[in-house]
This record gives sequence, C-alpha cells and structure tokens, in this order.
Amino acid sequence: MSHFTTVRTHIRDVECLKSALNYYDFKFEEGICFVKDYRGNSCQVNLAIRTGTAYDIGFRMNEDDCEIIADWWGVEKDTNLKEKQTVDKIRQRYAYEKILKEQTNLEQKGFMVAKEEVTKENVVMITLRHY
Repeated sequence: MSHFTTVRTHIRDVECLKSALNYYDFKFEEGICFVKDYRGNSCQVNLAIRTGTAYDIGFRMNEDDCEIIADWWGVEKDTNLKEKQTVDKIRQRYAYEKILKEQTNLEQKGFMVAKEEVTKENVVMITLRHY
C-alpha cells in the first residue's frame, strides 16, 4: 500500500505553475520525474519540487487538471512544508500568475488592473476596471 496523498487542482497552465514555484524559490525538475513514499514506492509525475530530502512533491498534469502527489508525512517530517499551507499558497500564486498572463487578453477587452492589495489574512485582491 502506498503512502501518497493526491490532491486534485484546477491547475492547467504549466508555465503559470512554474512561475508560482519560482516565486517561492522552490527548486524543481520538469519532464519524467519520480517522487517516493516512505516505503520506497515511486510515482511518475511531470514536475517535481525537490525538497532536498527523500520526500519530494510531484505534479501530474492530466488533460483537465493537475494532481499534486506527495508523501506528506515524510515531507512534513523532513521539511518545514505543511500540506495545506503549501498547496494553498501554490494554488493562490498560480491563480495570480494566470491573471497576469491573461492581462493582455483583458486589456484587449477593455479591462485594466486598477488596484492590487494583499490583506492581513494573506488574500490577494485584484480590482479590474473597464475603460
């Protein structure tokens, strides 16, 4: 029995995902990668955050979504990365990077970023204005 946890996400754009990972200074490999669990079982992924320990965090890109795959017991034991916080911040930054990427399309439709702020709760607020 494997010790992997799989979290499904709505991440579809690999370039935005890589930008989000770079923002947090995660070291990662792209291509055919493997992540392992505490029993030595391996799982093939398309991109892997290399944590510097035996436990890495993988991303498997599917046609409609992306799965984040890791042995979080090992990741949390050997690093300061916690599952919920890590997944949440990657999702949040991915969404931000996706908006930035789509900004050109938004501008062509008459929208511009009017205001950008981060609340005390670490919520990113982007206000668009139609001109």
